[in-house]
Amino acid sequence: MSDTEILEKLDPAIIDHFLTTGESKGIPEKTQLWIKQITMAYEEYEKDRNITAAAKELKVKIKAALGINMSQRACVERVYAAIEYFHVDDHLRDKIWQKDFANKYELLSRKAEAGEDYRTAKACLDASLECRQRASEAAAAEDNFAPIFLISPDISILDLGFKKKSLKDIARKHNDGYYISMIDGLPIDNKEKERLFKDAEIVKEIGEIETD
Repeated sequence: MSDTEILEKLDPAIIDHFLTTGESKGIPEKTQLWIKQITMAYEEYEKDRNITAAAKELKVKIKAALGINMSQRACVERVYAAIEYFHVDDHLRDKIWQKDFANKYELLSRKAEAGEDYRTAKACLDASLECRQRASEAAAAEDNFAPIFLISPDISILDLGFKKKSLKDIARKHNDGYYISMIDGLPIDNKEKERLFKDAEIVKEIGEIETD
């Protein structure tokens, strides 16, 4: 069973407890580590929605926080896993998890209702509503944040820490079709896939992207 499948079967309360305390007897240690990594991956991706930059920062963050020296490719995989699990319309850590919890509680409520356990069904609906309220609060906090941009014609993108990449270096990373297959497999529309290909600087032939 994959980490994603394990996560989907867990009670939201167990995941919430783990995210709060960092400990859980109900989650396999391997999955605990995966949860921490995809959470950090999405936090990095949310900053500027650049997969390459997010993977680079994630590598440093995982080394510092978890003491694990992950390869760049593994970090890219974690970013894609985070995008696939949380989808691309969520941003903040609290918001993405609370929405996930809400969806799971709604599913539990439907199952309880089907079994005529109406007390449990109502309790799950109440929990789902509470999670959605928390997600809304997290979203509101994000909307109220106004970033300040300092722009100067004397500062180049290289001064800001960006590096120039040769097309040969980029080609070596995706000439086996690995990243193309990964992006094509994401549960998102073609417009978003095209944006991800552009972000990763991967050029596909016209017609390769399947239509919905």
